[in-house]
Amino acid sequence: MTDETSLFENILRYSSITPVNDNNIDMQPDISFSSPNHEIFHDSLLSILNSNSNKSKSIIFSTNRIINGKRRATGGFADRFKGLASAILWSIGAGRSFKLDWTHPFNLDQIYDFPFARVENKGELRTLDLIDKNRIENLPIISEKGILSFTPEDDDIIFHSNNPMIELLKINDIREKFPDVDFDQEGQPGQIGNRELMSSILSIFKLLPDEKETNFLSSFIKLKQDFQTTVGLQFRTGGDGEWRDPDWGDPKDISRLIEEIEKKLPQNDGKSLLYLATDSNKAKEILLQLNHSRFRLLCSNGPIAHMDRSSGDMAIQGSRFAIIENHLLSHCDKIYTVHGGFAKLAGDRANKPITRINLKKIESPSQKTLINVKEKTLLRNNLMSEKLFSEENKFLYIGVPKAATRSILSILRRDTFATSEFNEPISFHLDKNPSHKNLFIFSFVRNPWSRVVSTWKNKVANSNEGASRVIIDRFEELYHNMPFEEFVNFVCNSESGNDLLGDRHWTSQNLFLKDTDGNLVPDFIGRLENLEEDFSHVLTRIGIDDISLPWLNTRRGWKSDSKTMKKDSQYYYREFYSPDLESMVSERYKDDISYFNYEF
Repeated sequence: MTDETSLFENILRYSSITPVNDNNIDMQPDISFSSPNHEIFHDSLLSILNSNSNKSKSIIFSTNRIINGKRRATGGFADRFKGLASAILWSIGAGRSFKLDWTHPFNLDQIYDFPFARVENKGELRTLDLIDKNRIENLPIISEKGILSFTPEDDDIIFHSNNPMIELLKINDIREKFPDVDFDQEGQPGQIGNRELMSSILSIFKLLPDEKETNFLSSFIKLKQDFQTTVGLQFRTGGDGEWRDPDWGDPKDISRLIEEIEKKLPQNDGKSLLYLATDSNKAKEILLQLNHSRFRLLCSNGPIAHMDRSSGDMAIQGSRFAIIENHLLSHCDKIYTVHGGFAKLAGDRANKPITRINLKKIESPSQKTLINVKEKTLLRNNLMSEKLFSEENKFLYIGVPKAATRSILSILRRDTFATSEFNEPISFHLDKNPSHKNLFIFSFVRNPWSRVVSTWKNKVANSNEGASRVIIDRFEELYHNMPFEEFVNFVCNSESGNDLLGDRHWTSQNLFLKDTDGNLVPDFIGRLENLEEDFSHVLTRIGIDDISLPWLNTRRGWKSDSKTMKKDSQYYYREFYSPDLESMVSERYKDDISYFNYEF
Protein backbone atom coordinates (compact mmCIF):
# COMPACT_ATOMS: atom_id res chain seq x y z
CA MET A 1 0.00 0.00 0.00
CA THR A 2 1.05 3.58 -0.65
CA ASP A 3 1.93 5.77 2.32
CA GLU A 4 -1.47 7.49 2.42
CA THR A 5 -0.50 9.97 5.15
CA SER A 6 2.13 11.74 3.08
CA LEU A 7 0.12 11.56 -0.13
CA PHE A 8 -3.03 12.93 1.45
CA GLU A 9 -0.93 15.69 2.92
CA ASN A 10 0.34 16.59 -0.52
CA ILE A 11 -3.09 16.54 -2.12
CA LEU A 12 -4.98 18.33 0.63
CA ARG A 13 -2.36 21.02 1.19
CA TYR A 14 -1.24 21.39 -2.45
CA SER A 15 2.37 21.55 -1.31
CA SER A 16 5.58 19.57 -1.77
CA ILE A 17 6.04 18.30 1.78
CA THR A 18 6.95 14.75 0.76
CA PRO A 19 7.81 14.64 -2.96
CA VAL A 20 6.93 11.50 -4.88
CA ASN A 21 10.21 10.40 -6.42
CA ASP A 22 8.88 8.40 -9.34
CA ASN A 23 9.99 9.53 -12.77
CA ASN A 24 7.86 6.87 -14.43
CA ILE A 25 4.56 8.57 -13.60
CA ASP A 26 2.99 9.87 -16.82
CA MET A 27 1.30 13.24 -16.29
CA GLN A 28 -0.57 13.02 -19.59
CA PRO A 29 -3.89 11.13 -19.70
CA ASP A 30 -3.98 8.64 -22.55
CA ILE A 31 -6.50 9.27 -25.31
CA SER A 32 -8.80 6.32 -25.78
CA PHE A 33 -9.63 6.53 -29.47
CA SER A 34 -13.32 5.92 -29.99
CA SER A 35 -12.69 4.21 -33.34
CA PRO A 36 -10.06 3.72 -36.06
CA ASN A 37 -11.72 6.66 -37.81
CA HIS A 38 -10.99 8.87 -34.78
CA GLU A 39 -7.35 7.78 -34.78
CA ILE A 40 -7.06 8.64 -38.48
CA PHE A 41 -8.61 12.05 -37.78
CA HIS A 42 -6.24 12.65 -34.86
CA ASP A 43 -3.13 11.75 -36.85
CA SER A 44 -4.30 13.74 -39.89
CA LEU A 45 -4.97 16.80 -37.73
CA LEU A 46 -1.43 16.78 -36.34
CA SER A 47 0.03 16.24 -39.79
CA ILE A 48 -1.91 19.15 -41.32
CA LEU A 49 -0.97 21.54 -38.52
CA ASN A 50 2.66 20.57 -38.88
CA SER A 51 2.65 21.03 -42.67
CA ASN A 52 0.93 24.44 -42.32
CA SER A 53 3.38 25.73 -39.71
CA ASN A 54 5.66 27.39 -42.27
CA LYS A 55 2.91 29.21 -44.16
CA SER A 56 3.27 32.97 -44.06
CA LYS A 57 -0.40 33.78 -43.47
CA SER A 58 -1.85 32.81 -40.11
CA ILE A 59 -4.92 32.51 -37.91
CA ILE A 60 -4.17 33.68 -34.36
CA PHE A 61 -6.42 32.46 -31.58
CA SER A 62 -6.42 35.24 -29.02
CA THR A 63 -7.76 35.47 -25.48
CA ASN A 64 -6.99 39.19 -25.55
CA ARG A 65 -10.22 40.49 -27.01
CA ILE A 66 -9.79 44.23 -27.40
CA ILE A 67 -12.84 46.35 -28.20
CA ASN A 68 -12.59 50.15 -28.22
CA GLY A 69 -9.20 49.94 -26.58
CA LYS A 70 -10.42 47.81 -23.65
CA ARG A 71 -9.92 44.13 -22.95
CA ARG A 72 -13.19 42.17 -23.02
CA ALA A 73 -14.04 38.75 -21.60
CA THR A 74 -13.48 35.65 -23.71
CA GLY A 75 -14.35 33.01 -21.11
CA GLY A 76 -12.78 30.76 -18.51
CA PHE A 77 -10.45 27.81 -18.98
CA ALA A 78 -12.96 25.52 -20.71
CA ASP A 79 -14.40 28.26 -22.95
CA ARG A 80 -10.92 29.22 -24.11
CA PHE A 81 -9.97 25.72 -25.16
CA LYS A 82 -13.30 25.28 -26.92
CA GLY A 83 -12.67 28.47 -28.87
CA LEU A 84 -9.12 27.41 -29.59
CA ALA A 85 -10.44 24.22 -31.20
CA SER A 86 -12.62 26.28 -33.53
CA ALA A 87 -9.68 28.52 -34.44
CA ILE A 88 -7.56 25.48 -35.33
CA LEU A 89 -10.29 24.16 -37.61
CA TRP A 90 -10.56 27.60 -39.22
CA SER A 91 -6.80 27.73 -39.84
CA ILE A 92 -7.00 24.33 -41.55
CA GLY A 93 -9.94 25.41 -43.72
CA ALA A 94 -8.20 28.66 -44.65
CA GLY A 95 -4.89 26.90 -45.37
CA ARG A 96 -2.99 29.04 -42.88
CA SER A 97 -0.57 28.46 -40.05
CA PHE A 98 -1.95 28.52 -36.51
CA LYS A 99 -0.58 30.84 -33.85
CA LEU A 100 -1.59 31.35 -30.25
CA ASP A 101 -2.06 34.49 -28.17
CA TRP A 102 -2.81 33.33 -24.62
CA THR A 103 -0.98 35.77 -22.39
CA HIS A 104 -3.62 36.59 -19.80
CA PRO A 105 -3.45 36.04 -16.87
CA PHE A 106 -0.11 34.41 -17.80
CA ASN A 107 1.57 32.98 -20.87
CA LEU A 108 0.21 29.52 -21.52
CA ASP A 109 3.66 28.21 -22.47
CA GLN A 110 4.62 28.51 -18.81
CA ILE A 111 2.54 25.41 -18.09
CA TYR A 112 2.10 23.73 -21.50
CA ASP A 113 4.49 22.71 -24.22
CA PHE A 114 2.85 23.14 -27.62
CA PRO A 115 4.16 23.49 -31.19
CA PHE A 116 2.52 26.81 -32.11
CA ALA A 117 4.15 30.19 -32.48
CA ARG A 118 3.38 32.65 -29.66
CA VAL A 119 2.22 36.20 -30.35
CA GLU A 120 0.44 38.93 -28.39
CA ASN A 121 -2.63 40.77 -29.64
CA LYS A 122 -2.43 44.49 -29.01
CA GLY A 123 -5.56 45.36 -30.94
CA GLU A 124 -3.86 46.29 -34.20
CA LEU A 125 -4.74 43.33 -36.44
CA ARG A 126 -7.85 42.41 -38.42
CA THR A 127 -10.27 40.38 -36.32
CA LEU A 128 -12.74 37.53 -36.80
CA ASP A 129 -15.01 37.71 -33.73
CA LEU A 130 -17.20 34.62 -33.34
CA ILE A 131 -18.12 35.06 -29.70
CA ASP A 132 -21.69 34.07 -28.78
CA LYS A 133 -24.21 35.97 -30.92
CA ASN A 134 -21.67 36.63 -33.68
CA ARG A 135 -21.15 32.88 -34.00
CA ILE A 136 -24.90 32.10 -34.02
CA GLU A 137 -25.68 34.75 -36.61
CA ASN A 138 -22.82 33.92 -38.96
CA LEU A 139 -22.55 30.13 -38.81
CA PRO A 140 -25.35 29.44 -41.32
CA ILE A 141 -23.82 31.92 -43.76
CA ILE A 142 -20.32 30.56 -43.19
CA SER A 143 -21.56 27.05 -43.83
CA GLU A 144 -23.19 28.14 -47.08
CA LYS A 145 -20.37 30.30 -48.46
CA GLY A 146 -17.31 28.64 -46.92
CA ILE A 147 -14.48 29.73 -44.67
CA LEU A 148 -12.34 31.41 -47.30
CA SER A 149 -15.02 33.96 -48.13
CA PHE A 150 -15.02 35.07 -44.48
CA THR A 151 -11.24 35.23 -44.04
CA PRO A 152 -9.69 38.67 -44.66
CA GLU A 153 -6.67 38.80 -46.95
CA ASP A 154 -4.35 40.15 -44.25
CA ASP A 155 -1.34 38.02 -43.35
CA ASP A 156 -2.30 37.72 -39.67
CA ILE A 157 -5.93 37.43 -38.55
CA ILE A 158 -7.02 37.53 -34.90
CA PHE A 159 -9.68 34.90 -34.14
CA HIS A 160 -11.99 35.11 -31.11
CA SER A 161 -14.30 32.25 -30.13
CA ASN A 162 -15.51 30.58 -26.93
CA ASN A 163 -17.28 27.57 -28.39
CA PRO A 164 -16.29 24.44 -30.30
CA MET A 165 -17.90 24.93 -33.69
CA ILE A 166 -18.24 21.29 -34.62
CA GLU A 167 -20.39 22.49 -37.52
CA LEU A 168 -17.18 23.56 -39.27
CA LEU A 169 -16.43 19.90 -39.95
CA LYS A 170 -19.34 19.93 -42.40
CA ILE A 171 -17.72 22.59 -44.58
CA ASN A 172 -15.89 21.47 -47.71
CA ASP A 173 -13.04 23.90 -46.98
CA ILE A 174 -12.14 21.58 -44.08
CA ARG A 175 -13.41 18.20 -45.25
CA GLU A 176 -11.25 18.21 -48.34
CA LYS A 177 -8.16 18.48 -46.12
CA PHE A 178 -9.05 15.13 -44.47
CA PRO A 179 -9.49 12.77 -47.46
CA ASP A 180 -9.03 9.62 -45.34
CA VAL A 181 -11.55 10.56 -42.64
CA ASP A 182 -15.19 9.50 -42.89
CA PHE A 183 -17.24 12.47 -41.64
CA ASP A 184 -20.57 10.87 -42.58
CA GLN A 185 -21.03 8.15 -39.99
CA GLU A 186 -24.62 9.29 -39.31
CA GLY A 187 -24.46 8.66 -35.58
CA GLN A 188 -22.67 5.30 -35.90
CA PRO A 189 -19.56 4.45 -33.82
CA GLY A 190 -16.64 6.18 -35.45
CA GLN A 191 -18.36 9.49 -36.06
CA ILE A 192 -16.11 12.50 -35.49
CA GLY A 193 -18.01 14.57 -32.96
CA ASN A 194 -17.27 17.25 -30.41
CA ARG A 195 -15.46 14.96 -27.97
CA GLU A 196 -13.23 13.43 -30.66
CA LEU A 197 -12.36 16.91 -31.93
CA MET A 198 -11.50 18.19 -28.46
CA SER A 199 -9.52 15.11 -27.40
CA SER A 200 -7.43 15.36 -30.57
CA ILE A 201 -6.65 19.03 -30.02
CA LEU A 202 -6.09 18.81 -26.27
CA SER A 203 -3.54 16.05 -26.85
CA ILE A 204 -1.31 18.62 -28.56
CA PHE A 205 -0.81 20.48 -25.27
CA LYS A 206 1.70 18.63 -23.06
CA LEU A 207 1.64 19.57 -19.40
CA LEU A 208 4.76 21.20 -17.91
CA PRO A 209 3.98 21.53 -14.17
CA ASP A 210 6.38 23.13 -11.74
CA GLU A 211 7.76 21.18 -8.77
CA LYS A 212 4.78 21.80 -6.51
CA GLU A 213 2.27 21.04 -9.26
CA THR A 214 4.18 17.92 -10.29
CA ASN A 215 4.08 16.63 -6.74
CA PHE A 216 0.37 17.34 -6.40
CA LEU A 217 -0.60 15.54 -9.59
CA SER A 218 1.84 12.66 -9.21
CA SER A 219 0.64 12.10 -5.64
CA PHE A 220 -2.88 11.57 -6.89
CA ILE A 221 -1.84 9.31 -9.77
CA LYS A 222 0.19 7.21 -7.35
CA LEU A 223 -2.59 7.07 -4.78
CA LYS A 224 -5.28 6.02 -7.28
CA GLN A 225 -3.40 2.79 -7.92
CA ASP A 226 -4.63 1.56 -4.52
CA PHE A 227 -8.29 1.85 -5.52
CA GLN A 228 -10.27 -0.13 -8.04
CA THR A 229 -12.24 2.95 -9.12
CA THR A 230 -11.33 6.63 -9.04
CA VAL A 231 -14.15 9.17 -9.21
CA GLY A 232 -13.84 12.86 -10.01
CA LEU A 233 -16.67 15.20 -8.99
CA GLN A 234 -16.66 18.74 -10.32
CA PHE A 235 -19.18 20.97 -8.56
CA ARG A 236 -19.53 24.60 -9.53
CA THR A 237 -21.20 26.86 -6.98
CA GLY A 238 -20.36 30.34 -8.25
CA GLY A 239 -17.03 30.78 -6.54
CA ASP A 240 -15.64 32.19 -3.35
CA GLY A 241 -13.38 34.62 -5.21
CA GLU A 242 -13.60 38.30 -5.99
CA TRP A 243 -15.13 37.77 -9.43
CA ARG A 244 -18.83 38.06 -10.21
CA ASP A 245 -20.54 34.80 -11.10
CA PRO A 246 -24.14 33.54 -10.89
CA ASP A 247 -25.13 31.19 -8.08
CA TRP A 248 -24.79 27.77 -9.66
CA GLY A 249 -25.00 25.34 -6.78
CA ASP A 250 -25.31 25.10 -3.00
CA PRO A 251 -22.31 23.62 -1.12
CA LYS A 252 -24.81 21.89 1.17
CA ASP A 253 -25.67 19.59 -1.73
CA ILE A 254 -22.26 17.90 -1.59
CA SER A 255 -23.49 15.01 0.55
CA ARG A 256 -26.49 14.47 -1.78
CA LEU A 257 -24.18 14.38 -4.78
CA ILE A 258 -21.98 11.76 -3.20
CA GLU A 259 -25.00 9.60 -2.42
CA GLU A 260 -26.16 9.92 -6.04
CA ILE A 261 -22.73 8.86 -7.29
CA GLU A 262 -22.75 5.84 -5.00
CA LYS A 263 -26.05 4.70 -6.54
CA LYS A 264 -24.50 4.81 -10.01
CA LEU A 265 -21.45 2.67 -9.17
CA PRO A 266 -21.46 -1.16 -9.17
CA GLN A 267 -21.88 -2.44 -5.64
CA ASN A 268 -19.01 -4.92 -5.88
CA ASP A 269 -16.31 -2.39 -6.73
CA GLY A 270 -15.09 -2.02 -3.16
CA LYS A 271 -13.94 1.29 -1.76
CA SER A 272 -13.38 4.06 -4.31
CA LEU A 273 -11.33 7.21 -4.29
CA LEU A 274 -13.44 10.35 -4.82
CA TYR A 275 -11.85 13.72 -5.55
CA LEU A 276 -13.89 16.94 -5.38
CA ALA A 277 -12.89 19.78 -7.70
CA THR A 278 -14.83 22.92 -6.85
CA ASP A 279 -14.75 26.71 -6.88
CA SER A 280 -16.03 26.85 -3.30
CA ASN A 281 -13.98 26.63 -0.11
CA LYS A 282 -17.21 26.02 1.77
CA ALA A 283 -17.92 22.92 -0.33
CA LYS A 284 -14.43 21.62 0.51
CA GLU A 285 -14.99 22.18 4.23
CA ILE A 286 -18.24 20.22 4.09
CA LEU A 287 -16.60 17.35 2.20
CA LEU A 288 -13.78 17.00 4.74
CA GLN A 289 -16.30 16.66 7.56
CA LEU A 290 -17.96 13.65 5.92
CA ASN A 291 -17.18 10.01 6.54
CA HIS A 292 -18.32 7.54 3.93
CA SER A 293 -18.14 3.76 3.96
CA ARG A 294 -17.81 3.58 0.16
CA PHE A 295 -15.45 6.45 -0.64
CA ARG A 296 -12.14 7.89 0.45
CA LEU A 297 -13.00 11.58 0.06
CA LEU A 298 -10.39 14.07 -1.11
CA CYS A 299 -10.13 17.72 -2.08
CA SER A 300 -7.34 20.29 -2.08
CA ASN A 301 -6.82 23.78 -0.71
CA GLY A 302 -5.28 25.06 -3.89
CA PRO A 303 -6.06 28.69 -4.80
CA ILE A 304 -9.40 29.42 -6.48
CA ALA A 305 -9.60 31.91 -9.34
CA HIS A 306 -11.43 32.59 -12.58
CA MET A 307 -9.10 32.77 -15.56
CA ASP A 308 -10.97 35.63 -17.21
CA ARG A 309 -12.28 37.60 -14.22
CA SER A 310 -9.65 37.36 -11.48
CA SER A 311 -6.65 39.65 -11.22
CA GLY A 312 -3.13 39.83 -9.81
CA ASP A 313 -0.99 36.99 -8.47
CA MET A 314 -4.08 35.09 -7.31
CA ALA A 315 -5.32 34.94 -10.89
CA ILE A 316 -2.02 33.37 -11.98
CA GLN A 317 -1.81 30.91 -9.09
CA GLY A 318 -5.50 30.01 -9.25
CA SER A 319 -5.50 29.60 -13.04
CA ARG A 320 -2.43 27.37 -12.97
CA PHE A 321 -3.99 25.23 -10.26
CA ALA A 322 -7.26 25.00 -12.24
CA ILE A 323 -5.28 23.52 -15.14
CA ILE A 324 -3.59 20.98 -12.89
CA GLU A 325 -6.90 20.10 -11.25
CA ASN A 326 -8.50 19.64 -14.67
CA HIS A 327 -5.76 17.20 -15.63
CA LEU A 328 -6.34 15.35 -12.37
CA LEU A 329 -10.00 14.90 -13.31
CA SER A 330 -8.87 13.57 -16.70
CA HIS A 331 -7.02 10.77 -14.87
CA CYS A 332 -10.18 9.68 -13.01
CA ASP A 333 -11.99 6.57 -14.19
CA LYS A 334 -15.40 8.26 -13.91
CA ILE A 335 -16.21 11.97 -13.99
CA TYR A 336 -19.40 13.49 -12.58
CA THR A 337 -20.74 17.02 -12.57
CA VAL A 338 -23.98 18.98 -12.24
CA HIS A 339 -23.26 21.57 -14.91
CA GLY A 340 -20.41 23.57 -16.40
CA GLY A 341 -17.80 22.98 -19.06
CA PHE A 342 -14.85 22.29 -16.73
CA ALA A 343 -15.65 18.61 -16.21
CA LYS A 344 -16.50 18.15 -19.88
CA LEU A 345 -13.08 19.51 -20.84
CA ALA A 346 -11.44 17.01 -18.49
CA GLY A 347 -13.44 14.17 -20.05
CA ASP A 348 -12.68 15.38 -23.56
CA ARG A 349 -8.93 15.30 -22.89
CA ALA A 350 -9.04 11.52 -22.44
CA ASN A 351 -12.09 11.00 -24.69
CA LYS A 352 -14.14 9.85 -21.69
CA PRO A 353 -17.86 10.47 -21.20
CA ILE A 354 -18.99 12.49 -18.20
CA THR A 355 -22.14 11.92 -16.19
CA ARG A 356 -24.37 14.82 -15.22
CA ILE A 357 -26.33 14.55 -11.99
CA ASN A 358 -29.74 16.19 -11.80
CA LEU A 359 -30.34 17.76 -8.40
CA LYS A 360 -33.52 19.52 -9.45
CA LYS A 361 -36.38 18.94 -7.04
CA ILE A 362 -39.47 17.53 -8.74
CA GLU A 363 -41.59 20.39 -7.46
CA SER A 364 -40.68 24.06 -7.31
CA PRO A 365 -42.76 27.17 -6.55
CA SER A 366 -42.91 28.07 -10.24
CA GLN A 367 -44.25 24.63 -11.15
CA LYS A 368 -47.20 24.35 -8.81
CA THR A 369 -49.83 21.91 -9.94
CA LEU A 370 -52.95 23.35 -11.49
CA ILE A 371 -56.24 21.61 -10.78
CA ASN A 372 -59.19 21.34 -13.11
CA VAL A 373 -61.94 21.54 -10.50
CA LYS A 374 -64.47 19.94 -12.82
CA GLU A 375 -62.39 16.87 -13.66
CA LYS A 376 -60.07 16.82 -10.62
CA THR A 377 -57.32 16.16 -13.13
CA LEU A 378 -53.71 17.16 -12.48
CA LEU A 379 -51.98 19.09 -15.23
CA ARG A 380 -48.67 20.88 -15.24
CA ASN A 381 -48.45 24.48 -16.37
CA ASN A 382 -46.65 23.66 -19.61
CA LEU A 383 -49.87 23.93 -21.68
CA MET A 384 -50.73 27.43 -20.51
CA SER A 385 -50.05 29.18 -23.81
CA GLU A 386 -51.97 32.21 -25.04
CA LYS A 387 -55.29 31.54 -26.75
CA LEU A 388 -57.78 34.00 -28.15
CA PHE A 389 -61.31 33.87 -29.60
CA SER A 390 -63.89 36.13 -31.20
CA GLU A 391 -67.54 35.11 -31.18
CA GLU A 392 -68.29 37.99 -33.54
CA ASN A 393 -65.77 36.85 -36.16
CA LYS A 394 -66.28 33.21 -35.24
CA PHE A 395 -62.69 32.07 -34.72
CA LEU A 396 -60.51 30.65 -31.98
CA TYR A 397 -56.72 30.79 -32.12
CA ILE A 398 -54.49 28.38 -30.14
CA GLY A 399 -50.99 29.74 -29.67
CA VAL A 400 -48.08 27.32 -29.79
CA PRO A 401 -44.93 28.76 -28.17
CA LYS A 402 -42.08 29.50 -30.62
CA ALA A 403 -44.41 29.41 -33.64
CA ALA A 404 -44.95 33.14 -34.39
CA THR A 405 -47.39 33.54 -31.48
CA ARG A 406 -46.36 37.15 -30.73
CA SER A 407 -46.78 38.25 -34.32
CA ILE A 408 -50.15 36.55 -34.78
CA LEU A 409 -51.52 37.92 -31.51
CA SER A 410 -50.47 41.43 -32.49
CA ILE A 411 -52.99 41.22 -35.35
CA LEU A 412 -55.77 39.32 -33.60
CA ARG A 413 -55.72 41.58 -30.53
CA ARG A 414 -56.92 44.57 -32.54
CA ASP A 415 -60.11 46.17 -31.24
CA THR A 416 -61.94 45.59 -34.52
CA PHE A 417 -61.87 41.86 -33.83
CA ALA A 418 -63.66 42.14 -30.44
CA THR A 419 -61.56 39.31 -29.04
CA SER A 420 -61.28 37.67 -25.62
CA GLU A 421 -58.25 35.82 -24.28
CA PHE A 422 -57.55 32.85 -22.04
CA ASN A 423 -54.54 30.68 -21.30
CA GLU A 424 -55.91 27.45 -19.86
CA PRO A 425 -55.47 24.21 -21.83
CA ILE A 426 -57.78 24.04 -24.83
CA SER A 427 -59.40 20.82 -23.54
CA PHE A 428 -60.54 22.63 -20.38
CA HIS A 429 -61.83 25.61 -22.32
CA LEU A 430 -63.91 23.57 -24.77
CA ASP A 431 -65.40 21.51 -21.95
CA LYS A 432 -66.61 24.74 -20.35
CA ASN A 433 -67.57 26.40 -23.65
CA PRO A 434 -68.88 23.62 -25.95
CA SER A 435 -70.32 26.16 -28.40
CA HIS A 436 -66.75 27.23 -29.24
CA LYS A 437 -66.24 23.91 -30.97
CA ASN A 438 -68.25 25.44 -33.81
CA LEU A 439 -65.83 28.35 -34.24
CA PHE A 440 -63.10 28.24 -36.87
CA ILE A 441 -60.22 26.95 -34.75
CA PHE A 442 -56.73 27.41 -36.07
CA SER A 443 -53.11 27.27 -34.94
CA PHE A 444 -49.56 27.30 -36.27
CA VAL A 445 -46.73 24.84 -35.71
CA ARG A 446 -43.03 24.76 -36.47
CA ASN A 447 -40.38 22.30 -37.58
CA PRO A 448 -39.29 20.65 -34.26
CA TRP A 449 -35.55 20.88 -35.03
CA SER A 450 -35.90 24.58 -35.81
CA ARG A 451 -38.05 25.16 -32.71
CA VAL A 452 -35.41 23.66 -30.40
CA VAL A 453 -32.73 25.90 -31.91
CA SER A 454 -34.95 28.96 -31.47
CA THR A 455 -35.76 28.08 -27.86
CA TRP A 456 -32.08 27.65 -27.05
CA LYS A 457 -31.12 30.92 -28.73
CA ASN A 458 -33.84 33.05 -27.13
CA LYS A 459 -34.21 31.40 -23.74
CA VAL A 460 -30.75 30.06 -22.89
CA ALA A 461 -28.04 31.61 -25.07
CA ASN A 462 -29.62 35.06 -25.34
CA SER A 463 -26.99 37.82 -25.28
CA ASN A 464 -29.26 39.65 -22.83
CA GLU A 465 -28.56 37.37 -19.86
CA GLY A 466 -31.38 38.86 -17.77
CA ALA A 467 -33.97 37.91 -20.39
CA SER A 468 -33.15 34.24 -20.08
CA ARG A 469 -33.27 34.01 -16.28
CA VAL A 470 -37.04 33.45 -16.17
CA ILE A 471 -36.62 29.95 -17.58
CA ILE A 472 -33.06 29.17 -16.50
CA ASP A 473 -33.80 29.84 -12.83
CA ARG A 474 -36.52 27.16 -12.90
CA PHE A 475 -34.25 24.36 -14.06
CA GLU A 476 -31.09 23.52 -12.19
CA GLU A 477 -29.53 21.86 -15.22
CA LEU A 478 -29.78 25.01 -17.35
CA TYR A 479 -27.28 27.86 -17.33
CA HIS A 480 -26.70 30.96 -19.42
CA ASN A 481 -24.83 30.29 -22.67
CA MET A 482 -25.20 26.55 -22.17
CA PRO A 483 -23.83 24.84 -25.31
CA PHE A 484 -26.49 23.76 -27.77
CA GLU A 485 -25.60 20.07 -27.52
CA GLU A 486 -26.07 20.16 -23.73
CA PHE A 487 -29.43 21.88 -24.09
CA VAL A 488 -30.62 19.26 -26.58
CA ASN A 489 -29.52 16.51 -24.21
CA PHE A 490 -31.46 18.18 -21.37
CA VAL A 491 -34.66 18.58 -23.42
CA CYS A 492 -34.50 15.08 -24.90
CA ASN A 493 -33.08 12.93 -22.12
CA SER A 494 -33.77 14.48 -18.70
CA GLU A 495 -36.79 14.14 -16.47
CA SER A 496 -36.99 17.90 -16.02
CA GLY A 497 -37.01 18.42 -19.78
CA ASN A 498 -39.90 16.10 -20.59
CA ASP A 499 -43.43 17.15 -21.53
CA LEU A 500 -44.76 16.72 -18.00
CA LEU A 501 -42.26 18.89 -16.14
CA GLY A 502 -40.62 20.92 -18.89
CA ASP A 503 -41.26 24.46 -20.04
CA ARG A 504 -43.94 25.23 -22.63
CA HIS A 505 -41.36 26.59 -25.07
CA TRP A 506 -40.07 23.08 -25.74
CA THR A 507 -43.19 21.05 -24.88
CA SER A 508 -44.40 18.90 -27.78
CA GLN A 509 -46.66 21.03 -29.98
CA ASN A 510 -49.42 18.48 -30.47
CA LEU A 511 -50.23 18.60 -26.74
CA PHE A 512 -51.38 22.21 -27.03
CA LEU A 513 -53.88 21.21 -29.72
CA LYS A 514 -55.58 18.09 -28.31
CA ASP A 515 -58.94 17.64 -26.61
CA THR A 516 -59.62 15.29 -23.70
CA ASP A 517 -59.99 12.37 -26.13
CA GLY A 518 -56.56 12.99 -27.60
CA ASN A 519 -57.84 14.34 -30.92
CA LEU A 520 -56.38 17.40 -32.62
CA VAL A 521 -58.82 20.30 -32.21
CA PRO A 522 -57.92 22.84 -34.95
CA ASP A 523 -59.75 23.00 -38.26
CA PHE A 524 -56.62 24.46 -39.81
CA ILE A 525 -52.96 24.10 -38.75
CA GLY A 526 -50.59 26.42 -40.57
CA ARG A 527 -46.80 26.26 -40.66
CA LEU A 528 -44.33 28.87 -39.55
CA GLU A 529 -42.27 27.99 -42.61
CA ASN A 530 -45.20 29.13 -44.79
CA LEU A 531 -46.50 31.74 -42.38
CA GLU A 532 -47.50 34.62 -44.65
CA GLU A 533 -49.43 32.47 -47.10
CA ASP A 534 -51.08 30.35 -44.40
CA PHE A 535 -52.02 33.36 -42.27
CA SER A 536 -53.48 35.07 -45.32
CA HIS A 537 -55.70 31.99 -45.74
CA VAL A 538 -56.79 32.32 -42.09
CA LEU A 539 -57.74 36.00 -42.50
CA THR A 540 -59.75 35.20 -45.61
CA ARG A 541 -61.53 32.37 -43.79
CA ILE A 542 -62.63 34.65 -40.93
CA GLY A 543 -63.65 37.48 -43.27
CA ILE A 544 -60.85 39.93 -42.47
CA ASP A 545 -58.96 41.95 -45.04
CA ASP A 546 -55.42 40.69 -45.57
CA ILE A 547 -53.04 42.42 -43.17
CA SER A 548 -49.26 42.38 -43.38
CA LEU A 549 -47.91 40.23 -40.56
CA PRO A 550 -45.16 41.86 -38.46
CA TRP A 551 -42.10 39.92 -37.36
CA LEU A 552 -42.05 40.42 -33.60
CA ASN A 553 -40.20 39.08 -30.58
CA THR A 554 -36.74 39.79 -31.99
CA ARG A 555 -34.43 39.71 -29.01
CA ARG A 556 -31.80 42.40 -28.73
CA GLY A 557 -28.62 41.12 -30.29
CA TRP A 558 -30.30 38.28 -32.20
CA LYS A 559 -31.63 38.03 -35.70
CA SER A 560 -35.28 37.19 -35.84
CA ASP A 561 -35.71 33.48 -36.39
CA SER A 562 -38.58 34.16 -38.77
CA LYS A 563 -36.61 36.67 -40.81
CA THR A 564 -33.73 34.26 -41.12
CA MET A 565 -36.14 31.51 -42.03
CA LYS A 566 -37.66 33.67 -44.75
CA LYS A 567 -34.20 34.18 -46.18
CA ASP A 568 -33.13 30.56 -46.03
CA SER A 569 -35.91 28.29 -44.82
CA GLN A 570 -34.26 25.09 -46.00
CA TYR A 571 -30.97 25.28 -44.15
CA TYR A 572 -31.53 27.71 -41.29
CA TYR A 573 -31.41 25.26 -38.38
CA ARG A 574 -29.52 22.30 -39.83
CA GLU A 575 -26.05 23.67 -39.20
CA PHE A 576 -26.60 23.39 -35.45
CA TYR A 577 -27.07 19.63 -35.55
CA SER A 578 -24.75 16.66 -35.55
CA PRO A 579 -26.32 13.32 -36.58
CA ASP A 580 -26.58 12.39 -32.89
CA LEU A 581 -28.41 15.58 -31.97
CA GLU A 582 -30.70 15.27 -34.98
CA SER A 583 -31.60 11.73 -33.93
CA MET A 584 -32.28 12.77 -30.32
CA VAL A 585 -34.73 15.48 -31.39
CA SER A 586 -36.32 13.10 -33.90
CA GLU A 587 -37.08 10.63 -31.12
CA ARG A 588 -38.15 13.26 -28.59
CA TYR A 589 -40.64 14.89 -30.98
CA LYS A 590 -41.67 11.86 -33.03
CA ASP A 591 -45.37 12.60 -32.44
CA ASP A 592 -45.04 16.18 -33.71
CA ILE A 593 -43.09 14.94 -36.71
CA SER A 594 -45.79 12.38 -37.47
CA TYR A 595 -48.81 14.64 -36.84
CA PHE A 596 -47.48 17.61 -38.83
CA ASN A 597 -45.42 15.71 -41.44
CA TYR A 598 -42.04 17.32 -40.75
CA GLU A 599 -38.61 16.08 -41.74
CA PHE A 600 -35.13 17.28 -40.94
